[in-house]
Amino acid sequence: MKKWDILIRHKPYITDLGKNCTMEFHMIHAVVGRYIVWLPMAGVDRHFIAEEGNNLEELMKKYDIPFERIQRLGPFMEEETENDQ
Repeated sequence: MKKWDILIRHKPYITDLGKNCTMEFHMIHAVVGRYIVWLPMAGVDRHFIAEEGNNLEELMKKYDIPFERIQRLGPFMEEETENDQ
């Protein structure tokens, strides 16, 4: 948790899912962009999703998020696990 507190707590960040994902919500399918922008909520230690999209540079500029605050998730985790073996 200490790394999370230093890097992310009360700061905006972007998650990189590695590819576009399809979600199902009440029988409706929707494509979610590769990048998700998370902004801190006032007064609590939580974040909310502000935007999703496929243009990383545009999202970084719009929300003033440096490269250091891009969190890789999804397929990257599978790749790293395979490379560790």
